[in-house]
Amino acid sequence: MLYNDSLLEVSSNITVQCLYFLCDSDGIILAENNLAANDTPFISSVTPGASLLEESIGTNAVSLCMTLNRPVNILPHHHYCDLLSECYEYCIPLDCNRETIGYISLITTNQPIKPELIAITNLINYKICNEYLKLENQSIHYKNVPEGLNNKQVEILKYMAKGLTDYAISKEMKLSISSVKYHKQNIYKKYNAATGTQAIVKAIKFSNLSLDDIT
Repeated sequence: MLYNDSLLEVSSNITVQCLYFLCDSDGIILAENNLAANDTPFISSVTPGASLLEESIGTNAVSLCMTLNRPVNILPHHHYCDLLSECYEYCIPLDCNRETIGYISLITTNQPIKPELIAITNLINYKICNEYLKLENQSIHYKNVPEGLNNKQVEILKYMAKGLTDYAISKEMKLSISSVKYHKQNIYKKYNAATGTQAIVKAIKFSNLSLDDIT
């Protein structure tokens, strides 16, 4: 999980007792991590599945962050929430491509949140968003990759890359010229290509054909 991996990378720099929450875009806690402390979370009743919406538990940094869509750092007396009334809380939205995909909340109870801890939280936010965008881009790439060529189409594309005419390809493959043209049209459709050169370039781009195949 991006959150756990990002938190693990920076957790060695955290020396104070604190609690991290990962919330979805609706303010529901997805994960919580108690750092630099014993095994017992200091807010044991706030667990994954709980809602941090204002109407659920009262005003808190997550609910304010959802309303304001910006980082929020609040003191204990700013909470209108019995559960967090003694907590210092910092929350930052996970904004990716102008879309808020969730929130990270940091809580301490024994001391105000120091600037360096806020910086670490911002770094976690950056790492999550950066990796999320990478995965999104990969997903978009794979969605746009055409289905692979069949064996005859690959062979025809190789001959096309070597400059052979339809007639020459038909002789090499022992096919009719109409069959060669039929396969070429299907190749063009798969790659949305207008010419043989475009089809060859796109086949290499999407790894359906390698340079070794055409040299």
